[in-house]
Amino acid sequence: MAPHAGAGDGEETMDDQIAVIGMACRVPGAPDLNTFWRNLIGGMSARTVLSRDHLLRAGVPAEQIDDPDFVPVGYLLDDVENFDAGLFGLTPREAALADPQHRLFLELCHAALENAGWDPACFDGDIGVYGGRGMETYRWRHIYGNQAVAAVSDHTTVGNGNHADTLTTLASYVLNLRGPSVGVYTACSTSLVAVHLAAEALRAGECDMALAGGVSIELPADRGYLHREGAADSSDGYCRPFDAQATGTVAGSGGGVVLLKRLSDAIADGDHIRAVVLGNAINNDGSSKVGFTASGVAGEAAVIANALATAGVEARSIGYVEASATGSALGDPIEVEALTSVYGRGSADRQWCALGSVKSNLGHLSQGAGVVGLIKTVLSLQTGLIPASLGFTKPNPAIVFEASPFYVNTTPSVWKGLRRAAVSSFGIGGTNAHVILEEAPAKTEPTASSQLSLIAVSARSAAARDAATARLAGHLEAAGDVDLADVAHTLRVGRVDYPHRMAIAAVDVADAIGALRQPKRRIEGTASTPPRVVMLFPGTPQSFTAAYESARQWQAWQVSPSSMIGHGTGEYVAAALAGVFDLSDAQRLVALHERMIQSTPQGSALTVPISAAGVEGASVVAIDGPGTCIVSGAADQLEQMAEALAGKGITARRLRTTYPLRDHITDSMLAEFAEAVAAARPAAPRLSFISSQTGLPITDAQATDPAYWASHLREPVLFGAGVAYALAGGRTLFLECGSGRQLAGLAQMQVPKDGPQPLHSGDLATCYATAGRLWVHGLKVDTGGTGRRVPLPGYPYERTRHWIDPDPPRPTATDPQAWRRLDSAPVPQRPLPIVKVEAGQWLTQHLHGAGFELGESRRWVHAKCLEDPEAGLLSLVQLVQALKSTGSHLDVVTAGTYRVLDSDELRPERAMLAGVIRSARELPGLKIRHIDGETDLRQIVAELSVDPAEAPDTIALRAGQRWTFESEVPERVPAPSTNVDVAERLAPIWSELLGAGIVGPEDDFFALGGNSLTAVQLIAQIRAVFSVRLSMRLVFDNPTLAGMAAAITRLKA
Repeated sequence: MAPHAGAGDGEETMDDQIAVIGMACRVPGAPDLNTFWRNLIGGMSARTVLSRDHLLRAGVPAEQIDDPDFVPVGYLLDDVENFDAGLFGLTPREAALADPQHRLFLELCHAALENAGWDPACFDGDIGVYGGRGMETYRWRHIYGNQAVAAVSDHTTVGNGNHADTLTTLASYVLNLRGPSVGVYTACSTSLVAVHLAAEALRAGECDMALAGGVSIELPADRGYLHREGAADSSDGYCRPFDAQATGTVAGSGGGVVLLKRLSDAIADGDHIRAVVLGNAINNDGSSKVGFTASGVAGEAAVIANALATAGVEARSIGYVEASATGSALGDPIEVEALTSVYGRGSADRQWCALGSVKSNLGHLSQGAGVVGLIKTVLSLQTGLIPASLGFTKPNPAIVFEASPFYVNTTPSVWKGLRRAAVSSFGIGGTNAHVILEEAPAKTEPTASSQLSLIAVSARSAAARDAATARLAGHLEAAGDVDLADVAHTLRVGRVDYPHRMAIAAVDVADAIGALRQPKRRIEGTASTPPRVVMLFPGTPQSFTAAYESARQWQAWQVSPSSMIGHGTGEYVAAALAGVFDLSDAQRLVALHERMIQSTPQGSALTVPISAAGVEGASVVAIDGPGTCIVSGAADQLEQMAEALAGKGITARRLRTTYPLRDHITDSMLAEFAEAVAAARPAAPRLSFISSQTGLPITDAQATDPAYWASHLREPVLFGAGVAYALAGGRTLFLECGSGRQLAGLAQMQVPKDGPQPLHSGDLATCYATAGRLWVHGLKVDTGGTGRRVPLPGYPYERTRHWIDPDPPRPTATDPQAWRRLDSAPVPQRPLPIVKVEAGQWLTQHLHGAGFELGESRRWVHAKCLEDPEAGLLSLVQLVQALKSTGSHLDVVTAGTYRVLDSDELRPERAMLAGVIRSARELPGLKIRHIDGETDLRQIVAELSVDPAEAPDTIALRAGQRWTFESEVPERVPAPSTNVDVAERLAPIWSELLGAGIVGPEDDFFALGGNSLTAVQLIAQIRAVFSVRLSMRLVFDNPTLAGMAAAITRLKA
């Protein structure tokens, strides 16, 4: 092994360095790693322009599409709705209820392990999982947005498949990984922070391999977006890092996972090392920046310096930096400034380091962005090619590259010399990560491979097996210089054995490609319960050594017989393997047996297709099966017998060998042989074998009795009975050892047509083919040989649709199409009423000035939400509770609650008010009018002057115009139909009781301060609002907002 280049630069040792041994990604335009790299080198952007027809079909309003600020662009991930549930042991329902981000992360973890050539079940160590994902949109938009599904869905099952906390633990559970399983939540830097944590865990010995990465899936992803000046989204759908024309980024879907291992362990295990992590660091900006979401020079510079220090290398040795750059006019210059402050320190050299960002190809993959940038960089280190960073023509005016160590790599370039790189990922909220990488150490020369290799492929279905076979052939053809022994080794030790199997034996890569593509050369079948293997040993003295060595070879290949049958002296092979005799003693006894046989007069032998009972005038020496036996006697005697049988239409076949006349075996010869056996001191068998004299398993007494072995000289061989006994024990596969195939043919006479057909060993090529057949039958076969793990095509996932579609949208108050403009002006009632006001002083004064009389009344005006939405929300809930059943009328004045015009920005913290108002409208004895205005107090006051009986229940004031909400949904909101509706209406009740402000779906009632007393109050309010009787037990069993909403929905159903 050549010394690792980075090992001598600092104090880092190989134990501190982390090898990247496996990678997987699915990103826009690329379903796998190889396609991703081809796209990068080809300078391809995954930007998709969405047609007008597509957008209309997707439900985007025509008015929005026609808006000049609308951007009909997406960075789309294929196959989001589909998943190979069966492969991962999930039922179709479990798969459909699982967030597609969970499914993607699970698939990527599996693919990364396969890419590294590791089956977790064969790894003697702990494998950790570190990762994170994007927003929980699928649960709320699809599962709880489908009334039928939400009504019958168990909250625990939904939570397990959707909650961010279960992302990594689900992967650990499904793949049976026993190392740490840690969720990471640092926004855009999530996946690179996960890599950092995994590397540190490996250094600390907390695990022996670690999967790290992240994913994000935008839902819906194919609807385009409205660009707003100053927002993070690009105005034209292009992400142009560092460019003067950059206006922001575009969200994309996808992610990646890498498999990490201590470098020393990776070298020792023969892993395919793609690159080495020399150092890594994370930190946070703190408050040293202009705002929470802003970038910070000091924090970014610090994390970069820390990573370089940890790596122990000079900044000048870094040849490429994969930047976090998103195309932000403010963020990109800050990043370059931070990089320059560290990489330019102590050197006057300029523009020696290439800079790029994969976001120019894929858009911003959010939680998956960092690891995908890392994967891109590792591929660059491997190949010595740096892909172009797209969309750069002229630098951002705030960036002076000529005064920095950096230049934007705008064309694919060859990486000369020592290859080291860095990867940055900076998250919203200020958590930063920086990783220093180096090319893999030099590989050792491959060891000499055997003349043959067994190539084994399996899958859960025949179609997937055939696809895997074709992909392997294509890979071998494209790879060129791959060592077939490495391929065989990787498939043998790095893949799970599935039922549908294919095997070939090949001498080299070209031979393997041909065999994989020729159906006649492929050994295919479906493995079920592995059959019992019964080894067969021929009975000629000349075959003893070959049969014994053949059996030992099979045992070395992990093929252990459940029993053995020897024909004649072949039983000594079984006895030697079973430990009855030492090998030398068994050989000596076989030789003595042969000498004694040869000392007797020799005759001829016939194979006759009749039962032994029908034999006359000859000695039966072997009964090989039902209605077939071998007889011996004098030549003329057998000639007469053959003629007599022919007269009956029975054909006897003369054997070419001579046979002893067994009636000439004397008692003295038997005694001499028994003495020789006794001298060998036979022992009880350690392996089972069937006696050729009884056709039953040999007993300890028989095996250790010299007389038993002496009787072989005289007694017939009951081979057929032994075969029948073996078959009676269940599904049996007979394997003839040695160079012949006669016994396999004899056994086949009794084997059922649907059972495993007998196999033989023969030469090396035949042995490998037979090994393939044994494996196809379901047996574990390890043909051994040395080799290294190499990347091979992964499992061909058979994805089918597991997806819950939300119910068709109904017009809502957040849908501009649901509003109708009123042409009439407000007509004030006369006289103006007396009103009780809960509002700021400014509105109170305007009301008084307009002629309203202020005082005690059943007519109330609540406008505190105009000043402070959160405090106003709590105030409104309290007022509603006080006024219920009083026969009062309440005017609620808000701002920004509804999206009436396309230009309106819906603010979720204010939209919560709509839920409170809808809930309050169901209370008996209280009437509510909702006025959602802007800042024109005159218009608000004019609307309040209208008699509520003459005005719509909901009215919006925009740009001097009046709008009312109209749809097929009745003004009085019916009982909730989905968990989303219930949760929206339940949240303000929690807020009032607990003083908790905005409540999230996973918030716990008791964790927020609830107790038995407040639970009783909660039950009472739920009964009043939802007309259901919620028991105390259900409150304790469903303490989260989402869980309680689901329980209420079930009760109402």
